[in-house]
Amino acid sequence: MTCVRRQTLGFCRAARKIHARYEATRRMQHLLIDASRSSIEIARTRRLVRVTEQKGWKLAEQFVRTRLARQLHQYRSQLDSTIGQLETQKVYLASEAEIVRDLIALGEEFEQVRFDARDDRLIVTTLPIELEGTWLGPFAVGLDLKSLSTISKGYYDVIALDPCPSRTRDDVTHPHVQSGELCEGEAQTAITNALKQGRLLDFFQIVHGVLGTYNSSSPYVSLDDWNALRCNDCGDTHSPDDGYICGQCDDSICSGCQSICTTCSEIVCGSCSKRCESCQESVCEKCVQECTDCDNHTCNDCLTEKRCKSCAKETEEAESEDESGQSPIQQHPLPEVHADGMGQTAVLA
Repeated sequence: MTCVRRQTLGFCRAARKIHARYEATRRMQHLLIDASRSSIEIARTRRLVRVTEQKGWKLAEQFVRTRLARQLHQYRSQLDSTIGQLETQKVYLASEAEIVRDLIALGEEFEQVRFDARDDRLIVTTLPIELEGTWLGPFAVGLDLKSLSTISKGYYDVIALDPCPSRTRDDVTHPHVQSGELCEGEAQTAITNALKQGRLLDFFQIVHGVLGTYNSSSPYVSLDDWNALRCNDCGDTHSPDDGYICGQCDDSICSGCQSICTTCSEIVCGSCSKRCESCQESVCEKCVQECTDCDNHTCNDCLTEKRCKSCAKETEEAESEDESGQSPIQQHPLPEVHADGMGQTAVLA
């Protein structure tokens, strides 16, 4: 009972701060009307007026002045319309008591609810999520109360607490979550309205509903490809059963790109595979060396004293020539010349 009372008091303190943040945001929104783009365009046109005046371009100056007048009239109409809406319409905003009730309900529905007063963040933790047999784990939905005045992308994030990302994209932890940002789809309007009105329970429930639903028409990565691997050589995806792991760099390769070292029979990717210049067979980096004479890649089977077959043959011929001191054609012995053959010319056989 004491624990429940302490939790309720914590929710009351959090609701007071959250409601105060909403009130401050509503006062700020009177100034943050949708006229910022118009004011930027007006400033740009005013600069053009000054340029045309300095250059003496009369026709251009008349044209941009006309444009500036039209923009100012539109801006004034926009201001009048916004002021009228603020005076006649009252936007619903949840009371402090309603926010307390929402926080209590969130505590009962979700795994954990925590308010970080220092960072002005309300964080709700979901139970583990599983979609069509794919385990995705629990998520933390963090609402940044400081960003309530904009209600734009980035005012809340969805972080995987036990990430099970797609094998092809580490930044996708859910078919509809990329880099902590939820693709809201058709729920965007409902999420925005709930947050603007301070309906925190509705906001987190809708976000959780999106997380618990799979839309096969617009995922960042489809569930069919969630556990697929990307081939390091060709870039195509393949199932774990239709691929291999390079024995040198541990990268994934598909069956069409894998090479088998003819020396040690290890499976390697294209980056770790070399071709022996002597036998033209595919070998891995462990089983290939550079010939000390010509620097050609040569497999261990084709090396003789760290020389490829061609360089080893040339070395043997050179050494044989050095030992005889003669060229191969001079190594044949001359025929003997007998006494009765004096005066005759010896002819090589």
